[in-house]
Amino acid sequence: MAPLSEAREREIEEWRQARAKIRADRHAFLKDQVLAPNEPLPPKNPGFSARWSGWWATQGAKFVPMVVQTPVRKGGMFFLKWVLPLWVGHYLFKYNFLGKDDGMTGVVYRRPRVYPNDSKFNPPPAPGEA
Repeated sequence: MAPLSEAREREIEEWRQARAKIRADRHAFLKDQVLAPNEPLPPKNPGFSARWSGWWATQGAKFVPMVVQTPVRKGGMFFLKWVLPLWVGHYLFKYNFLGKDDGMTGVVYRRPRVYPNDSKFNPPPAPGEA
């Protein structure tokens, strides 16, 4: 390997010193982040679940009758969990997936293309002509 020129060696040495300074600054910054034993901690921000459980502990007794299952609520849950998803799935299947093999889109069929002077096109008779 060929020896490096003095300018290149100086450049490498400057780069090493700059990297060492950055490393020392980073180390000092991280060392400053450690809290002293007598330093107060910042207040913790409670998440949604902690706030909700605190609210439920004080106000939740008012809503206990709403949580109890009644036949009407069971019917509503049956509708939400079974009927509605099946209904949506049937709709999506009917209008998006049926008839993809023949180029049609489900029950919404395209009209055939009509060109001028087409012998296959038989227009319906005008009103009063039949």
